[in-house]
Parts: sequence; structure tokens; C-alpha cells
Amino acid sequence: MTNARLDGLYLLFLGIAAFLLLGMVLGSASPVSMEDFSGQYFPAKCLLQHCDPYNVSEVLRVAREAGRDAPWNIGHSDHFAMFIYPPTVFALTT
Repeated sequence: MTNARLDGLYLLFLGIAAFLLLGMVLGSASPVSMEDFSGQYFPAKCLLQHCDPYNVSEVLRVAREAGRDAPWNIGHSDHFAMFIYPPTVFALTT
């Protein structure tokens, strides 16, 4: 390997380490847990259990079975209707 290629590899690993460290610091310093994907996770889990991931009551049942309240809970479950994702998101989430 040439020196320039080796330097680029070192910079790549340094950048990866910096982003991982920053993510861990921000995750632990946050007063609320970082649940970015819970709105996609429970519908995907519902799909794996052979239920309709677009049906709010079925997704809510799956979330409650996992010991969680609705991931979109802002006061009413109709808020979930705002988060309609294409079916490909379930394959990416699972």
C-alpha cells in the first residue's frame, strides 16, 4: 500500500471512531431514551407475527405485549396515521 492510501485508511478509521464515540456520548447524555425507530419497529414486529402493520389496534397490541406503550403516544392513537411508511420499510427494519 502506498502512504497516501494508508493515510486515507487511517483517516477513515479515525472518523468511524469519532462518530461512534459521539453517538455513545450523546446517547448517554440525553435525558430521554433515543427511540428513533420504535415507530417502525413495532409495525415490523406485527408483520412478523402475521398481523396488519397498518392497523393501529394490532400494532398497539404488539407494543403492549412487549411491555411498551404506543411508540407514537402523544395523547391519542390517531397520531399513528401520520406515520404511513411504504412496505419496504418493514424489510429494512427487520
